[in-house]
Amino acid sequence: MPRLEIVFYQDRMSFPFKFDEDESDLVVEFKGYRLIEGFPEFHYKMNDIYVFELLTSNKQGSLVRRFKFQNMIQDLWFIHGDGDGIGYQSNKGIWKANRLKLNAKETADFTITMLKSDL
Repeated sequence: MPRLEIVFYQDRMSFPFKFDEDESDLVVEFKGYRLIEGFPEFHYKMNDIYVFELLTSNKQGSLVRRFKFQNMIQDLWFIHGDGDGIGYQSNKGIWKANRLKLNAKETADFTITMLKSDL
């Protein structure tokens, strides 16, 4: 019998990071992944910036995304869709509605936690 998987989140947007709040012409190149204690860490390049994204979960069952950007010299925006049934929290940056603004220093290591919501 096939195993049924519960979909926690399905992204309906393009790449969530932007250098400017409304910029959309980034070049993103997937470089691979590795497993760290059974959790995937994805490696990709965003223009000339290397990005590492480790996906884990916490005791509450939320998806935890830990990001590390190398050699970032400018602000960064994380933008999520409205009404996607997910609540977002970050340990750094400032939220403006569905946009998280991070300064260059904050992008070196930050976490976004995605909580299932009743939206």
